[in-house]
Amino acid sequence: MRPAIWLVPLLALSCRESPETRPDPATSARGEPPAVAPAPPAPADASPVAAAAPPAVDPDAPCASDGDCAFNNPCDPQRCVAAASVPHSPGCKESREPTGTCVCFEKHCSLKPGPNHPKVSVEADCDYVPGCALDRASGTCAPGKDDDFRPNREIGPRCDCDSHVPRRCHFAWLDPIACTSVEDCWVDPAPFSHPIRRPRSKKGKKFRPCKDGEVAPACMDGHCTTRAYGC
Repeated sequence: MRPAIWLVPLLALSCRESPETRPDPATSARGEPPAVAPAPPAPADASPVAAAAPPAVDPDAPCASDGDCAFNNPCDPQRCVAAASVPHSPGCKESREPTGTCVCFEKHCSLKPGPNHPKVSVEADCDYVPGCALDRASGTCAPGKDDDFRPNREIGPRCDCDSHVPRRCHFAWLDPIACTSVEDCWVDPAPFSHPIRRPRSKKGKKFRPCKDGEVAPACMDGHCTTRAYGC
């Protein structure tokens, strides 16, 4: 007995896949994309990025005025440096008296001896060294190479080695001496030749080169200076 013709379409439909189980061609070809984990939220107490520290100030930086200079340690004032390089100090339990003041001389912070301290001081032995080295910041000099090449060493700080034995380094601070003529000026040969105000005992005296000394007094640009002779 042959099956009924109307049963054939029903059997064909029963062999097809249901829409619910039919795979998606697109996902079957490439596979399921991996799940991406979301980024964790930033903690509420995250610290802000620290600000960059300001660049250090060179203590030997050039100065333009006395206000640009200060002692490197207010509690122990020994060296004059750029004021911007001195850290803030909450105060001193004990402090020592400075030997002078910090001034800006020829664009360098320098220690100028005060009224209660000698402007000429004797330092170390310079018998066996090429000269005396100037330390402007501390107002001292020590045996060593003389690197003070200023064109005018008759004003401000300077170091010199005695010409007589025992030879010693001398630190001196020379203040400018105002003059209107050479009659206002004279020369002091010790501890080195430098201009001074003419003493009363030398008033009217004419300097004789090579007899009164190898360095004569002079007045230039309104200030006392010296003039050397080849004796």
